[in-house]
Amino acid sequence: AAVAERFSVGGVLAGAGPLPGSRMTKPFGEYLDRFYFNMAGYEGGMKAVACALVALSPQRLLFATDYPQNFLADGPGMKRYANAIEQLPLSRDDIEDMMGRNAARLLKLPNP
Repeated sequence: AAVAERFSVGGVLAGAGPLPGSRMTKPFGEYLDRFYFNMAGYEGGMKAVACALVALSPQRLLFATDYPQNFLADGPGMKRYANAIEQLPLSRDDIEDMMGRNAARLLKLPNP
């Protein structure tokens, strides 16, 4: 989110084109929209997910965890994380995209 904001100050995200001296030939937002970001986070990382949703489309986010490193061995932390994502104030389609469809599209797998 911070990177997107920094570039938008120069008008890049608003479509004004790249900053002087840049090698970019398109507005920064067009490049940013080509990346996918995983939602792995320390014990769920819902603050990081909320921050990502400020600057990124849900269609660019992929469900992921740091399991088992930051979750209990029996998985209750991961379940809480998945449940918290399911409760985000987003459309059902956006949540389903984040929870698996984006990854399936990226990896050219059948839709989950």
